[in-house]
Amino acid sequence: MGLLKFALIPVALAVTVGVIGQVKPELFLMIPEIGFVPWAMTGNPMPPYFDQTPYVDGEFGKWVKDDDVIVACGSKSGTNWLLNIVHQIRVKGSDELPFVDPLITTPWIGFKHEPGETWEEQKVKLDTTMIGDTPLKEHWDNKAYPFRAFKSHFTPVGGEDPKSDFLPIKDFPKVKFIAMARNGQDVMASFAPFWDNHSPTFKKAWGGFPPNYSTNMAMLKDLLPSGLLGHLWFGYVKSWYPLRNEPNVLLLHYNDLKLDLEGGIKKIADFVGVELSNTEMAKVVEKSGFKWMKENDTLFAYQTWGHPTVETIMKGGTIINKGVSGRGKDFFKGEQGEEMLQLWNEAVSTSFKGKEDVLKWAMEGGAFD
Repeated sequence: MGLLKFALIPVALAVTVGVIGQVKPELFLMIPEIGFVPWAMTGNPMPPYFDQTPYVDGEFGKWVKDDDVIVACGSKSGTNWLLNIVHQIRVKGSDELPFVDPLITTPWIGFKHEPGETWEEQKVKLDTTMIGDTPLKEHWDNKAYPFRAFKSHFTPVGGEDPKSDFLPIKDFPKVKFIAMARNGQDVMASFAPFWDNHSPTFKKAWGGFPPNYSTNMAMLKDLLPSGLLGHLWFGYVKSWYPLRNEPNVLLLHYNDLKLDLEGGIKKIADFVGVELSNTEMAKVVEKSGFKWMKENDTLFAYQTWGHPTVETIMKGGTIINKGVSGRGKDFFKGEQGEEMLQLWNEAVSTSFKGKEDVLKWAMEGGAFD
């Protein structure tokens, strides 16, 4: 009987973990350093602060407005750059309506500020939170803006990744969506320092996520299609590409924007319906450049205004990197580089079989006519 009781312990533990995972999974995130592991194993969204609730089951139509712009950039594919560009376009480079912080000026809808937070609770916070002496709402819903802008990393409904395909693009033709991809190898290289640049207090709040990967190989495996985070690049580009010709979608590529920033800004401005004079264009181009963003990198620390103790997602001033293309080649030349490149090539070959056009665009860019 004693052995039977001992044998039943793993069963009881598995049942307990399963129940917690379905009923109150945020309890897992209280486990130091590894809490995100049981969170993920019980089928909860990854990263653990992603929340599809604002976009599903008819909820999107309750808060979105016509002409809103959803900046749904790929992870590590120029998100803050694109958010800043969109804001500078809507204010025509004005200093009177400055970019304050991505989470303040262009709220990330679909991001939980703290474990267990519901979308209903976040909606209240968006309307009532104060940033110093100024209501948060004045920063993201200012009457002087021709449109509101929001951040997202999700992909279109009907795409190829159930972990991420939540944006109801075709059901809301008057809402605009901007997506941007980046060379996959460059994305892998950009992720490497990104994880380490997260605030320790933020990681603690989310059960140790993102982890401090011991090697680039360990990180790469999580980002391949079979990994916990494979949807962040592989799923993203495959889900967005079919929407490239939708009238309310602007599909961009990081390389194209790097090669012709002013041309890219004009394309985005035309898409969102903003005319820029030569003087205004010059201001927008200046404030959209990496030089300006690097000089003002404290504006991109991600202020977690909705969390009682965590001040920022990122360590101060560490989110803006060099923004160069082609850095992925060096990433695959480092420790275990040859083995990593082999894994990458195998994953690409399998994942994009029959979708070579998607892969060519995702890796190289090329504007759509």
